Amino acid sequence: MTYRTIVVGTDGSDTATRAVREAGVFAFVDDAHLVIATAFTPQHADALAQLAGTPSAAVTSRQATVPAEIQWTVTDRAQAEATAAAGRRAAREAGAARVTVTSDSGSPAAVLLETVARHDADLVVVGSVGLRGPRRFLGSVATDVLHHAPCDVLVVQTTA
Repeated sequence: MTYRTIVVGTDGSDTATRAVREAGVFAFVDDAHLVIATAFTPQHADALAQLAGTPSAAVTSRQATVPAEIQWTVTDRAQAEATAAAGRRAAREAGAARVTVTSDSGSPAAVLLETVARHDADLVVVGSVGLRGPRRFLGSVATDVLHHAPCDVLVVQTTA
């Protein structure tokens, strides 16, 4: 099967970079458009705490409640975009010619699935992560994508 549009996510980790490289190889072989997605959430606890009116020591970036209309002012979008740019370099080194990067706010699985839908992708590439317990074979992002993707899913073995 030949793929036209491939989506892969990255968080900048070594395992995610392996998945990006594999997606880059597939994009090269199929002359497909590769979309590299990164997800971000508010990360600056001090700024979030100030906006929420709570002492910064009592708030973490995952606990703060900030109105959605101002969350963009305190996110790490720049860091996510830098991570995506590093992914673009890895994909191009693997041979991918047409590479787009996106950075969106949300959980990694949700961002990947939204990116798949937005670009009408016919393949999404995720890395495996060796967790313990009920999800010991796949990480939670891979599991969520595998169960909800409207297209083919390639799980790349990324554990060493």
